[in-house]
Amino acid sequence: MNQDILQPLRRIHGHFHEWTIKKKAAQQLRRTIRNVSGPVALIVGTPDHENIGDSAIACAETAFLRKLGFEPIEITNNEYRLNPMLLSHGVVAHSLICMHGGGNMGNQWHREELIRHEIIRKLPRNPVVIFPQTLYYTPDEDGAQKAKLSAVVYNGRKKLTMVDREQKTFGEMQRLYPDTHVMLVPDIVLSADMDTFGAKSHSRSGVLLCMRTDVERSMTDEDRRSIEQQLKQKGLPFRYTDMMGSHTVTKENRLVSVCEKMEEFTRARLVITDRLHGMVFAAITGTPCIVFSNYNHKVRGTYEWIQDLGYIHFADSVSEVSDNCSRLYGLQNCRFDNRALQPYYEKLAEVMKNYVQN
Repeated sequence: MNQDILQPLRRIHGHFHEWTIKKKAAQQLRRTIRNVSGPVALIVGTPDHENIGDSAIACAETAFLRKLGFEPIEITNNEYRLNPMLLSHGVVAHSLICMHGGGNMGNQWHREELIRHEIIRKLPRNPVVIFPQTLYYTPDEDGAQKAKLSAVVYNGRKKLTMVDREQKTFGEMQRLYPDTHVMLVPDIVLSADMDTFGAKSHSRSGVLLCMRTDVERSMTDEDRRSIEQQLKQKGLPFRYTDMMGSHTVTKENRLVSVCEKMEEFTRARLVITDRLHGMVFAAITGTPCIVFSNYNHKVRGTYEWIQDLGYIHFADSVSEVSDNCSRLYGLQNCRFDNRALQPYYEKLAEVMKNYVQN
């Protein structure tokens, strides 16, 4: 047969085969949902990358929903991108849709934002809760334009609850989306404890430095050298880590990866970090910590929730390291206490349960 005819036929066959696979995956998800005896909550947009902070959020979201009696089903970013049919109304019916929390609302990580836009438009009859997020639009024309576009998607959605994890985001969301239900709730990882992740305590030594290297970094190389020099002058041994997994993180090994990283924090006597979940892991593990801000407000805003923990210090300048590391390095038997945060999580729980009951 003529190759000019075969090529289009092969492409059509390939497209049909791919469509069939995606259709079967959607049908399998629908069967899974139908076979669950209790209420189902789909957690959509969870990470496929190695960032342990994002994975900790996904684990905490799952644990939070299970405590409420939901059966959580996770759909990662890539799973949805490769197969949008997974979230057609015929598959998920009136299930609760929980969008993954974190710090990617706005135009800095716009690919994730567009997924939220698409799902909310696609499923107007489903109740949707966006787990605690940070909203950040860059102070330029692109940020202003994307903020206006987001208002078209989010504002006035009656079955949507948008949850903010710090005060600045809360005020900005109220301004941009005045006709949408907006709540202020701490980062969802702070609703958990070491037991949630299966983490154990270990003997402690030295200082753990956990610093950003991506676009959210605000600390300079000179700042880092200054921190190292101050630690050397104090005679304090230090080592570096980051919030990335040592191997590919999947839904199946996510909890183990988070546990391993959290236990790395339990082996330190002091943590110095500019990462939000570096600070959160230090708080949960009772590890004294000096924390610096990143390029936006999310670290400082989250610190405000835990500022009463005497072993976490927010530093405005690297010059504060020397004085504070002496004090913090000597602290022992620090304990994480999140009881003051529980009323906020209880309000979020009420919203989720009311969506299902109604």
